[in-house]
Amino acid sequence: MDIINLAEGAFDNAVAQGVSLVDFWATWCGPCKKMGAILENQIAPKMEEAGVKVFKVNIEDEPGLAARFEVLSIPTLVVFKDGGWRVCRNRRM
Repeated sequence: MDIINLAEGAFDNAVAQGVSLVDFWATWCGPCKKMGAILENQIAPKMEEAGVKVFKVNIEDEPGLAARFEVLSIPTLVVFKDGGWRVCRNRRM
């Protein structure tokens, strides 16, 4: 399945209604590539069946969105519900 890459101009409308999962990533990020493959092949199809929209934001192309949602490291997954958001951060031990 193809996950839509969101640009800043389309972002607010895309996450305004319902539940959305957004993956903030970059092309040079190794962990992002691994997360992206898992997200695309395993997680996104199940999320879509449950009515959850799945999107990606390339932080190199959209630094304003990364700053707006306080993305300090990648990959970062953010869950939106009707435009409100919660960050799911990786915690390293």
